[in-house]
Amino acid sequence: MSGVTAMRLQVINYDPVKPGPGRTSSSIRSAFTGYVLQSRWDRGPGCSERAYYARVQDFLRAPQTKADVAYQLIRSQVLSGKLPAGSVLDQGAIAKSVGMSTTPVREALRRLETEELIVMNAHRDARVTPLSKSTLFDLYEARLSLDPLSASLAAQRATDDELATLERTLKRKPRSSRAEGELNLLFHQKLYQASHNPVLVGILDSLWNRTERYRVALLNSDQGLHVDHDEHAEIFEALLRRDADQAFAVMKAHVESTVARLELVVDPELSGAGRTP
Repeated sequence: MSGVTAMRLQVINYDPVKPGPGRTSSSIRSAFTGYVLQSRWDRGPGCSERAYYARVQDFLRAPQTKADVAYQLIRSQVLSGKLPAGSVLDQGAIAKSVGMSTTPVREALRRLETEELIVMNAHRDARVTPLSKSTLFDLYEARLSLDPLSASLAAQRATDDELATLERTLKRKPRSSRAEGELNLLFHQKLYQASHNPVLVGILDSLWNRTERYRVALLNSDQGLHVDHDEHAEIFEALLRRDADQAFAVMKAHVESTVARLELVVDPELSGAGRTP
């Protein structure tokens, strides 16, 4: 049996919320590894299965504190929507589920609070930050300037191999809403990289991480991402023609369309005052 197959079987049998009193730090990290494999945490689209498992092994070898493990676990559940907006987080239950004390869990929650993923009140009760139209517009206001810039640069700088990769991405047919979301992310990631501006790529990657919960809500709604393929095709055609101005324009329209659909899935009762980006 190959290492990849053995690890896959281990994942199938793993229960990420099963209590484990008396676990050692090593066993906690192994349990977390099972969870991240099961949930596809940190596996970017385009990353082969073997490369992904190699990445997990690197995680196992790297020094990790209990707070790091708790942080990554809670963060992945928040970003994936497994812990929905507004959910109350029971620190004691979380600590018990991964076999650690509440101290590292509190430390993890404080880190998540600085990322505005968690809100903690005066009594230190934690809740997943609600989806907010105000935050949505703040994030996409930035993307409305930076995504078109990346497309314009890619039209000028993309190599033939990078254009071929984008074309292959467009031709792939998703079989689920999750696969649809992964292809959407992959297209944007490859386009950003084709801009050959690492500072810009880093900023856009950060913005994508912060908008993950909103995209999950869109995928789970009637809006979906079904119109993205046609818009991506228009962007690709502009890149293929090396038309920087057109690439800028169609990417801007694409981001504006995404904002309009996202606004429809954010619960008005949980939202801040909206603004036109």
